Amino acid sequence: MTRSDRWIGACLIGLAAMIMYLAATMDYHQFSNDPGPALLPKIVSVGLFLCGLGLLLWPKRKTAAQEARQKEATMRMLVIALSFIVYTILMNVLGFVISTFLFITFAIWFLAKERSKKTLLWGVATSVVVTGCLYLTFVKLLSTVLPSGLL
Repeated sequence: MTRSDRWIGACLIGLAAMIMYLAATMDYHQFSNDPGPALLPKIVSVGLFLCGLGLLLWPKRKTAAQEARQKEATMRMLVIALSFIVYTILMNVLGFVISTFLFITFAIWFLAKERSKKTLLWGVATSVVVTGCLYLTFVKLLSTVLPSGLL
């Protein structure tokens, strides 16, 4: 177990406690035999608590190779998080379809074990299918207005 595992575990337990408190004090109209909108946050808080407890109680020593992989994985996570922020900003400029296509293509290519033209082509193909399915689902089935962008 590393020090960061302990911190993350403690943060998860704190977040779980906060979510449980907010869900327990939530004000909503109650109906008979209906758990109401507080049920899902309570379930999520229990899951977060168990995950945090797992990080605190089940120590595991990491080797130097595992530490190196951990640092690489952390960097990948940060790049994907940053690209998600860029994606949400660009959605208003480029629109849903173009920004979603670019984000999914980049994420597939960046997270692949081997970054090659073949991976990029698979990313483009997958991105076209996923973006198309999302567009059809939200616009045609759910009648939702998606950002069209400035272009």
